[in-house]
Amino acid sequence: MKTQTNFFIAVGMLFVGVVFAGIGLMMPPPGEVDGSVLCLFGEILGFVGALLGIDCHYNSKKG
Repeated sequence: MKTQTNFFIAVGMLFVGVVFAGIGLMMPPPGEVDGSVLCLFGEILGFVGALLGIDCHYNSKKG
């Protein structure tokens, strides 16, 4: 149960990061992504990676 919850949170955060990157591409000037959007996207991906990595680590210790 908890693994599914973590997975859905990770997928949701990844989706939010992709949406922010897309919005950043559409805002003026078009086609140029602001540095703050890139930083936010990187932080979201880092959170998702950490969440999945920690979950996989502890699941491998249990089995």
